Amino acid sequence: MTAGCGARSGFDELTFVSGSSGSNGQAGNGVAGNGADGASAGSGGAISSRPPIATAISVGTDMACALLSDGSVRCWGDDSEGQLGDGTTLGTRSSPPVRVLGIGNATAIATGGTRNTDGRGAANTAYGCALLTDRSVKCWGRFPGRPYDHSGADSPLPATIRGLGDVTAIAAGNWHACTLLASGTVQCWGDASEGELGDGVATTCKPWSCPPNVPGTKPVAVAKIMGATAVSGQGSIGSCAVLGAGVVKCWGSFMMGDEFDHLPLLIVGVITTPIGLSVGYRHSCAITPIGGVQCWQNTPYPRVVGGFARPVVAVTCGLEHTCALLNNGNVECWLEASTGASQASIPVPVPDISDAIAISAGYSQTCALIRGGSVRCWSGAGVGQVETISGW
Repeated sequence: MTAGCGARSGFDELTFVSGSSGSNGQAGNGVAGNGADGASAGSGGAISSRPPIATAISVGTDMACALLSDGSVRCWGDDSEGQLGDGTTLGTRSSPPVRVLGIGNATAIATGGTRNTDGRGAANTAYGCALLTDRSVKCWGRFPGRPYDHSGADSPLPATIRGLGDVTAIAAGNWHACTLLASGTVQCWGDASEGELGDGVATTCKPWSCPPNVPGTKPVAVAKIMGATAVSGQGSIGSCAVLGAGVVKCWGSFMMGDEFDHLPLLIVGVITTPIGLSVGYRHSCAITPIGGVQCWQNTPYPRVVGGFARPVVAVTCGLEHTCALLNNGNVECWLEASTGASQASIPVPVPDISDAIAISAGYSQTCALIRGGSVRCWSGAGVGQVETISGW
């Protein structure tokens, strides 16, 4: 919730149901395809279903959430920072999922956060966000924006993000978050030390220690982004947007390493759909019009990932792994290439996963939304047992 991404192409073998972490123009993480937006093709809303079923998923840092057909949100996993949204900070893992309090009209979800020691240590931040029917955004846990009022670092209950416009999609990064507005512009807030806000301004202070009105303490407009149809970022050090022509622009340190720009850069040769984009911690991937996959890291020049059994309709990026949803409902995952390497490992089928309609990858876990509303999760790129999440 938003880490992840989602995407789908024009293949008709797989019919998608509601989206992922975003909402209308999205690309978010875990949606009906997985999320490249902030929301996703189906993002939620009340659907007649008794009992309610999952319609979108988003996997974050040591936790995950599902959007249900009645507009409510359920989360499971670690709760040390209030990221389950049930009013507690117990520091223990919760399964089955618990209901996020005060959310009954969500249309999209996103989960984010980060770990220390370059993503491999204990969780530093973890949070969830929901886009509501009135196009406002509420977040819970240790999320960007909460510390600015100096009322504490964690919010175990959802709190409204102030200063946003008419939001249609959301994306949750590591210590920043972004929203797509109905105007086609993008607003981000949070850590700006590595270009995550895309506004051309670098700050040396972290958001929680910045004085009032310093960039990062409130949402700012991403520069050079107009006519956007999706925004994506999942536990990421930066974000990407799909523009009206299907082209992709990205900003943040995952683009150019230590020589990153604080302004969006064009990803050369990438054309994708609003739900065909995914941004992970340090890499990003997009689906081509014919169901292929292109990925990039530390460069605006993507490489082709091959070896899939079928055309790809959704892709999701985690910490060091990526997974693709095929047009027959199966899922294949691979480990990402190390920095500077020209090729990732070959995609491998995830056992015991079929009839999936959405996928979402976090730092160490990946989940699939199965047709009919069930959710199944596994470790990383598919090693280990597949677990069915139940108890909505």
